[in-house]
Amino acid sequence: MIRRLLAAALLLLVVSTTAAAQQPPNILFILTDDLSPRLMSYLPRLREMLAEPGLELGMVATTPVCAPSRVSMLTGQYAHNHGITGNFLKPFHARGGEYETFATWLQRAGYTTGYFGKYVNGYGGNLSYVPPGWDRWTSGIRMLHRADYHVLRENGEVSHVQRVYDVDLFAIETARFLASAPEPFLAVWAPLAPHGPFASAKRHRGRFDDLEIKWPPSFSADRDEVGKLVRTRLEMMLAVEEGVEMLLDVLRERGVLDRTYVFFTTDNGVFMGEHGLDAGKGQPYEEASRIPLYVRGPGVRKGRSDALVASQDIAPTFAELAGVPVPDSVDGRSMVPLLSAEPEMPWRDRLLLEFWALQKHLVWKGLRTNDVKYARWNDGPCMVFDLIRDPDEMHPRPCGPEDEVYAQTVKKMSRCRGRACSLLEGGLVGSAAALEQGLDVERAVCAEPALIAAPRATRAPTLLPAASPPS
Repeated sequence: MIRRLLAAALLLLVVSTTAAAQQPPNILFILTDDLSPRLMSYLPRLREMLAEPGLELGMVATTPVCAPSRVSMLTGQYAHNHGITGNFLKPFHARGGEYETFATWLQRAGYTTGYFGKYVNGYGGNLSYVPPGWDRWTSGIRMLHRADYHVLRENGEVSHVQRVYDVDLFAIETARFLASAPEPFLAVWAPLAPHGPFASAKRHRGRFDDLEIKWPPSFSADRDEVGKLVRTRLEMMLAVEEGVEMLLDVLRERGVLDRTYVFFTTDNGVFMGEHGLDAGKGQPYEEASRIPLYVRGPGVRKGRSDALVASQDIAPTFAELAGVPVPDSVDGRSMVPLLSAEPEMPWRDRLLLEFWALQKHLVWKGLRTNDVKYARWNDGPCMVFDLIRDPDEMHPRPCGPEDEVYAQTVKKMSRCRGRACSLLEGGLVGSAAALEQGLDVERAVCAEPALIAAPRATRAPTLLPAASPPS
């Protein structure tokens, strides 16, 4: 009898262990707002929690504006495909774009999903609308001040919140979800920081008063005025830092940190006096489009990658980690091969940059590689930046006849869709796909749907080989 009980217990242990190994991993996505990479150098604790235990990447916001970048992350698409070219949500919502996001993909696969914080600019007009794909929802609407705002929850309840700093409230809501959500779960914490309104929590005010700011060579603005804003934005990030620490503690105490991937990034950068610009982000400089990305989790290697990753890579990465098929409409590619401890594979060669504005002369498109950036405005001006010799982008040269290849590539990429974008971006993924299917990369444009019709295979849930235990 005892032997039978021991055998049954052993069998149960084996089954449980096998089930745990096959279970898709959890995902925590932390999406800040207007976080310049320069600010991260003054936040060592944040880097200690996120960068040091995992992988640091420099991501590109291919349309460096809040709403287009956020929708690119949700859908895995360039802005010319998802259609959000400015800070408004209505067109995307009206045509049902929210029914195909990483949230709906993972929810259909059995994930428990929760979103807490800022959604997309333009959200909040319908005070009872919760986007599809989310089991739990707490988002800010009608923000009057950082401690005076309304929130909408998944049951349609609207609450007026006062005297609670908004970053803290959404961090607490996220922590409650992480503490009890059935696995596997997907959680998004999206604090509205360090974006305006520019006001820090009372407990953090004055913490950077004595900070000596290191101004880059490209800085050309009022140091006192910009310095005051930089210090306030850093104070705001201290609340984010505390929130990250709390969420990691919750995962650790629940015993699920070792099977949870944590992604930390922002929607776009922002100018802080560089190139004479003391605000905004609608220019093709690195300060607007180059953003931090930190990834930690099971099997994620430690170090840094210079691979050319982009906003639209977030969705297919989450899909591969969850073992979910990626729709053919997705332009981005999964970053999972970059995360493992294996030697880094060849990646993409180039990215399209796009920016729209109400004033036609401000519209521009460009191309970015690891070495060069090309940008042309609608009204004619055209510049080429040497990112190796001139990393501060202070001495761009005017375009010449030799740059026509850039212009033609931008023209083709501006029409690409799905798999065609990967082919035009180059790298191992594009080259291998072209070779395998016998495709002509020069013909890889959205006008030829046959090039992107092949379905993408469903993958098993990805849990990278275990690395050193998370700290």
